[in-house]
Amino acid sequence: MTLSFWNGTILGPQNVNPVTTQTNFDNRIVMLKIECPHDYPYNPPRVKFVTKVNLPCVNQANGLVRKAANADRARQIRRA
Repeated sequence: MTLSFWNGTILGPQNVNPVTTQTNFDNRIVMLKIECPHDYPYNPPRVKFVTKVNLPCVNQANGLVRKAANADRARQIRRA
């Protein structure tokens, strides 16, 4: 049995202070899927946002996080 496929949930902050500026992420629930390869952490996981998000590192057509963003993190782990 391997734990290679994960579902993730990110809860946006609760803006309880009416004086502060609200963001697009306030009170929002973002769902994502994570697939870890057999050689993780030496190769990065595949991350896909199920919920539509507007971030520069996320492909708007399919929700996948750019491989370059994941690869940078994997290189940091290898150096440590």
